[in-house]
Amino acid sequence: MFVVVPFFTPSRVPLPRSRWTPQAPSGFVAVVDDPVRPDPDIGATQYAARLRTTMAGWDVSVSYYDGFDHTQSFRQSVSQAAPGVFVPRITPVYPRVKVPGLDFSTTFGKLEVHGEGAFRLIESNGRDHRFQGIAGVNYTQDVGWRWLDQLLFIVEYGRETILKRVQHSGILEKDTSPLVGDLLSDSGFRDAIVGRIQAKLTEDTSVKLSGIADLAVTPSYFIQLKGQHRLTDALHVEAGLDFLTGKPETFWGRWRDNDRFFLVLRYLF
Repeated sequence: MFVVVPFFTPSRVPLPRSRWTPQAPSGFVAVVDDPVRPDPDIGATQYAARLRTTMAGWDVSVSYYDGFDHTQSFRQSVSQAAPGVFVPRITPVYPRVKVPGLDFSTTFGKLEVHGEGAFRLIESNGRDHRFQGIAGVNYTQDVGWRWLDQLLFIVEYGRETILKRVQHSGILEKDTSPLVGDLLSDSGFRDAIVGRIQAKLTEDTSVKLSGIADLAVTPSYFIQLKGQHRLTDALHVEAGLDFLTGKPETFWGRWRDNDRFFLVLRYLF
């Protein structure tokens, strides 16, 4: 199957007072500009394509994306606040990237092996050319008990590698920038283990325990326990708990005060 999808500039804007926006550290002073969005013209058009096939029991696909990251990067400069007084200036920008990718999957009995990877090559407004990949296994065990029908186990490993640094880009290095590096970091999957245990109790009810551990800077974890139940074909309910822990300078530790209980009721029509 071959698909080409044209689409246009990103419009998502982070909420400055969101519970997911970390607080600036004490003593941090800077001028923060409004985000610089791509001009709404033909030059801002984005494209994606994917080619998929099956060979000798392996599902394989290659893909290509040319467009903008929806996650902002930050350009650093200097602003004069008063005669002889200069403060840092931070301008949010959207990197333009070219992303060739590959994914695969196959099965060996009840064991499924899968993986995917992509090269994120900076065209403008970015700092690093990167390779991002994740691979893992799924194992399904049919139980057949009255109160437990099936168990699903998933284990994956995610890795990101910097291939080349764009010189003189002016873009902040998110992980090591003084004072704000931990606020801007997007390194949660640069070296991470992902796991899930899913218990299918009945055709209508399931329970999932999921977790992510950031191995690059520990401790830094995200754990979620979630249950789902289908009341009717149209009415579904789910409830769960999220736990985030880690030191303040770690990826998940930024939101360590955001543990929560959630309840969702869905009506399908």
